[in-house]
Amino acid sequence: TRDYHIPDGLPPGPLRSRFALKVVAAESVPPGLPDRVAWGNRDYPAGGWRDHVDTDLVPVARFDDGAGAAFRDGNWHLLTLFPDERFLVDYLGAAAGEAGLAAEKLPPGLRLRGRGSLRFAFNYGPDQAEAPAPADAAFLLGGRRIPPHEIAIWRTG
Repeated sequence: TRDYHIPDGLPPGPLRSRFALKVVAAESVPPGLPDRVAWGNRDYPAGGWRDHVDTDLVPVARFDDGAGAAFRDGNWHLLTLFPDERFLVDYLGAAAGEAGLAAEKLPPGLRLRGRGSLRFAFNYGPDQAEAPAPADAAFLLGGRRIPPHEIAIWRTG
């Protein structure tokens, strides 16, 4: 909860009114005893923790033992594991695509914003980053290579 307490009735707490699922147990997965998750014809490592749930929803991703690792109810998604980066990027990318959003994998520290036809790239990282601008982008500030703690702005369309 917002007060760092376990919600009454266990997670997902107040979201249960929208998501037909209840976490009945959570376990930490010791290092060296990794689990696997199958989703989208791919196999991913899993570890850290794993939730056990009570639901009538059909899992969209499963652990090796058949238990649900990810569930979906309309536009709501719930992961019952600590996902590895590859799984999280693939899963969230697919969810964004289904919602009509364009997802971009960015280097660490790079953040993008848009306002009308302008795109802003902020490099909060300690290393140079590359702006994900089209090849013919006209930069108004900075350039394709963005030094640490700098910004680039270009016009789209």
